[in-house]
Amino acid sequence: MGINEQSRQEPVFAFLPCGASPPPPPPPAGRRSEEVPGREHRSQFLQPRPEPNMNTYCACPYNLDAVGFCFGTFDEYLQRAAACADSFGNVVEEFEIQFIDGDAADAQLFAAFGVDQAGLSAWFDRVEDLRSEVKAAAFYLASRCGQTVGDAIDNAEDVIIRKGELADAAAEQFDDFYSDLPRGVRMYVDIEAYARDCRLSGDLDEFEFAGQAYTVLNANEC
Repeated sequence: MGINEQSRQEPVFAFLPCGASPPPPPPPAGRRSEEVPGREHRSQFLQPRPEPNMNTYCACPYNLDAVGFCFGTFDEYLQRAAACADSFGNVVEEFEIQFIDGDAADAQLFAAFGVDQAGLSAWFDRVEDLRSEVKAAAFYLASRCGQTVGDAIDNAEDVIIRKGELADAAAEQFDDFYSDLPRGVRMYVDIEAYARDCRLSGDLDEFEFAGQAYTVLNANEC
């Protein structure tokens, strides 16, 4: 028998008992199965992810020897803050709170309010779930009128706002005030000058919030 014939491997046949099913083929190389029977194991990429609309915040310790953490709810913040310690085992007590990712309106309002560790509870309890128009009004009061977080939230419902630029709001307001003006006369009215007067007198004010232009119709009362 030649060398080539000796080195040739004969096929191996495995006989299974009657009615038995062959074992499942192994997963392809480089691919991890989602579940392995008898083992509590899941890939990190299969871990539950936060809800799509949930904002992400970060608590950054002022203690440079400690590591910060991200959170999405106030309860999660309390839980992780209580467990945060430096390398010497000292519990971290002071954090800088940052808005990391989420709704653009919430990010802008968070910055306008200057939310810190002390105001975090009020942010989750009173601000995060407000309607978009109320958030816009609260942003105006905080950024333009210098009101505190609590006052801005309490007074937001009193602000009369509309979506759109001041020029459009002025034209609509003029037509409401002088609805009996003949059309032939109306066409000669300088609406741009009227809108400019409304802005200079403080009757109307325009601002931008989350990429949307808003006009305050009672700016003098804010």
